[in-house]
Amino acid sequence: MASARFRACRPTLLHKRVCNLPLEKNRLSRWLGRGEAPPVSQAVPVSREPGPVGVDLYVLLDDEGRIQSISPQLLARLGIAAPLSAAQRLMNLLLPNSALVIEGVPHDWLGHMLDLDFKSADAHTLHARGWVQAHGKGWLLQLLDISDLMEEASAARSRQQCLRFAGQMAERVRVCNVDRLTAVVTEQLEELAQLWRVPCLALVLPEVSGAGWRVYCQYSAHTAPELWQVGQRLGNALDRFDANITHQLRFGGGVDQGPLQSAFGNADGFLIPHSRDNVAKEGLK
Repeated sequence: MASARFRACRPTLLHKRVCNLPLEKNRLSRWLGRGEAPPVSQAVPVSREPGPVGVDLYVLLDDEGRIQSISPQLLARLGIAAPLSAAQRLMNLLLPNSALVIEGVPHDWLGHMLDLDFKSADAHTLHARGWVQAHGKGWLLQLLDISDLMEEASAARSRQQCLRFAGQMAERVRVCNVDRLTAVVTEQLEELAQLWRVPCLALVLPEVSGAGWRVYCQYSAHTAPELWQVGQRLGNALDRFDANITHQLRFGGGVDQGPLQSAFGNADGFLIPHSRDNVAKEGLK
């Protein structure tokens, strides 16, 4: 009897579930944020006129990548006063290393971030990151100035490179024989000068008597004058400088700075002291 009653009710239950499917589907669609698409009454024509550009740095290009217009802010950053010719290409504004980034035409650049280096009239480089999008009948290249990020990254790399070199130099000096100490230090000065791209470099130490300074070793590039001699006395002109900071020396302006100016051959330079207990023990120049 129980099984008979179950079979009798089963069709009724199935019928009720089938009848409620549209209602359940409607509820599910509402929960999922879906709905029936509203009927389209009339198609609205889309304007092909380009909208205003919302960035300060941009370039408008045609389909072939020729420059149509440059934003005033970008012109000012690049130091360009005269208007550009209509046939000028984007590559004319860039450094050679950016050539591979903009191969092809603007349509080929869609979906890609473009890291571009722009030439500037003051010999500085404007590092920019850009992207293109369709704009009217042409293309809009929008740009962000990332020069500060590039400079920070470059400074960090240089700092790490100098720290690695300092560790290597200290190890070489530490393990060398006393008889070869001067030769090894001179070799390290040469490597340091090449790393820093400076033509002349010298290590000066205090005199044994404690009064004045003497050149311990020096390096001069083949094309540079030999400003210092090993064993050269420099007097006490370096004593007046703070031993805790680096000093940039400029001898222009017609002001005679005496022995120090003669030691540098009237060329600008740097003093990099190494101090202990706020007292200079040695220095690079």
